[in-house]
Order: sequence, then C-alpha cells, then structure tokens
Amino acid sequence: MGLDGRPEDRAREARLLRFLDQLIPAEDGLTIDGDLFDFWFTYRRAIPRGGFRVVARLESLRRAGLPITFVGGNHDFWAVPFFRDEVGLEVVDGILTRVIQGRRFWIAHGDGLGSGDHGYKLLKRVLRNRVATALYGLVHPDLGIRLATLTSHASRTYQHPPVGLVERIRREVADPAFAAGHDVVVLGHLHVPTLWEENGKALVILGDWVENCTYLRVEDGRLYLERFTG
Repeated sequence: MGLDGRPEDRAREARLLRFLDQLIPAEDGLTIDGDLFDFWFTYRRAIPRGGFRVVARLESLRRAGLPITFVGGNHDFWAVPFFRDEVGLEVVDGILTRVIQGRRFWIAHGDGLGSGDHGYKLLKRVLRNRVATALYGLVHPDLGIRLATLTSHASRTYQHPPVGLVERIRREVADPAFAAGHDVVVLGHLHVPTLWEENGKALVILGDWVENCTYLRVEDGRLYLERFTG
C-alpha cells in the first residue's frame, strides 16, 4: 500500500479491503508477513497517509476479535512500534515461530536470508540501527516519505526470479528450519508464489499483492496457496 496514489494503487487498496472484509473474527486469524506498505515510518506526531484505510480496517477487525500478527518487512519494519502501540496488533521484528493447527511454523519476511546479497545485508544493519532511526525521525515526514519512495523503486521491480532461487532458499533457509523441528517455512519478500511440500515438510513463498494477490490459507492443518480475485 501507499505506492504512488495512482488509480491502480487505489484499486489494489480496494481489493485488499474486500479480502479483509471476508475474514470472520470469531473463526479466522491473520498473519501479515511484511511489506504491507511501500514505506511506513513511526513518526512521533504523524503517520503516512498511504494505506490509512487498510490500517483502519485492521484496527476494526482487531477490536472485533480477529487475532492479527504483523511481521515487519524491509519496507515497513519501522511500523512495528505503531502497529503495536496504536493499532494493538501482535508484532514481530524478526522470525515468528508458532504452532498452527498442529504444525510448527517458522515465519520470516525473508530479506537478507541465505547466501549472497552482502551489500543489502550491510544496508539492513545500517537502516535498523537506533541512531539511524532517530536521525531519520528528525527529517520532515513529507521529505522523509518522498526519499523512501524514490529509493524503493528497485525493490518494486517485479521480474522473473533467478534460475534456482527457490531451490537455494529451500536448501539454505528451509532445510535448517526443518532440521530444528519446524514443519512449515513461510517467507514473503521474493514475490514468487511457491508451495513446495514433501514428507510432511513445506516451504511457502507467499508472492505479492501487486501482481499475484496470493495468500496462504491454513485449514485443518493443510496448506492452500490461493489467489484472491475478489
């Protein structure tokens, strides 16, 4: 949410709101695996306007009894304090481990995991530094959001993944989690909808809501990677 304010962005927001409207607070639960927003910074006295309707709907669903967990992504990890303190969501800045319907889940946004990408890993450490966060908070929100939007275009370039990406992620990220006793590994970030299952273990890459509008449904312990047409 909150890309550029163009008609297609409004349509994407409306589609997500329709998806949220179908959730039943007494029966469902929702985990958001990061990058819900193109950029969200927890300023002391201001909030970004892009995606406000989605935040309002999440808060309404939470008050109605829907359990909601937010895992920070590389675009919106700075939102963690806001979602925790103002919206009342359960928030995780890192890896979420949880038993869901009898299966042990290992859930992470996925940025910086596995081998390679050393430049981004260094940048990630800088961006998450407390001093860097405090200094960015001194920048006027209009300028700060504009700067973040300009630098996020590369991350928003949706293209075919490198050959062998899913296999590498399975080997370097999922297999160690399986060895540690987890049954299902769930990642976002990579924009490649993937459901791999073998011998009771599963790797899920959620995809995205810019092109694919895919989500993972867990019912009776079974996994369904579905596309919302809404």
